[in-house]
Amino acid sequence: MKQINKTDDFTIIEVASGVYAVITEFMLAHGYCNSAIIDLGDKCLVFDTLGHPKTAKQLIQEAHELTGQKIVYLINSHWHWDHVWGNQSFEHAIFSTIKTREVMQDNQQEQLDSFKTSLPHYLEHGREQLEEGINGDSLFGFPYDTTEHFKRHLQSIQYLNDGLDDIDLRLPDFTFETRMQIWGSTRHVELRAFHGLHSASDLIMYIPDVKVLVGGDLVVSDILPFAYGEQPLKYAAIFKQLQAMEIEHIIPGHGTVADPEVLSILQNYWELCHAAAKQAAQADDLESYLSTLKRPQNIPARFQGTDKTFQAAVRRFATYGILSNE
Repeated sequence: MKQINKTDDFTIIEVASGVYAVITEFMLAHGYCNSAIIDLGDKCLVFDTLGHPKTAKQLIQEAHELTGQKIVYLINSHWHWDHVWGNQSFEHAIFSTIKTREVMQDNQQEQLDSFKTSLPHYLEHGREQLEEGINGDSLFGFPYDTTEHFKRHLQSIQYLNDGLDDIDLRLPDFTFETRMQIWGSTRHVELRAFHGLHSASDLIMYIPDVKVLVGGDLVVSDILPFAYGEQPLKYAAIFKQLQAMEIEHIIPGHGTVADPEVLSILQNYWELCHAAAKQAAQADDLESYLSTLKRPQNIPARFQGTDKTFQAAVRRFATYGILSNE
């Protein structure tokens, strides 16, 4: 692997020949998520469009310069804003699962309107924390070790807030249920969907000739993962399936490029969430029990996240897994 380029918003790493990871710092830059650029030989594919149309335009330029190919395929891994609000900057066909498009159509405008209301208050509160000498937690519950990091985070959210009126929500053009292959002249990619885990529907992409997995938010590194879906109990079994694949490198939805070891770490985390959820479901007061839980000590420290991050995942496992099946 080698670094190809670094901008204020993302770093581009050549993971394998013609396979590029576009890595952003989580909630510290203007990309808001990771992306991937794939040279298919006679055309180019981009996986996820980042969370801001201006940053997406930079992504398009980088894709053209790196591959010399026309972007033909654009993939939305799932519906969350940080992966799809760059859609409008592309003039190319967008692919997603059927479920992702449905959820985008039903929820994106409401989410955009909510951000227009909530982000100004969040920024005001963040500035008050800075004045009080508190580094604070981000919008998503991740701590910032230094005041400088928290300042960068607030600048990132300010940039997002300033551009909300320019967001033109664009839906995918083509949909499929669970699997699709896309072929170029020199390689093909395999898309596979899993439903009800991180979101309503999550895509991963496998590139067989170089054994690279592009994980979307189903596979993250350097942060504790989120469970927003309604079938969290499936996590551990699915990560066993992923570990059975021939993988040399992983481009995660957030975090740095990882090796396959991250899959076993995440599987272990989800198993710990499941075990804790079983205990939580038996408690007289779910919330009181959750408040006592601590972040698992056997998860490497490089995975950012707090007790609250773990508690939120266990709550999801308990309410949408254990209790809902009783």
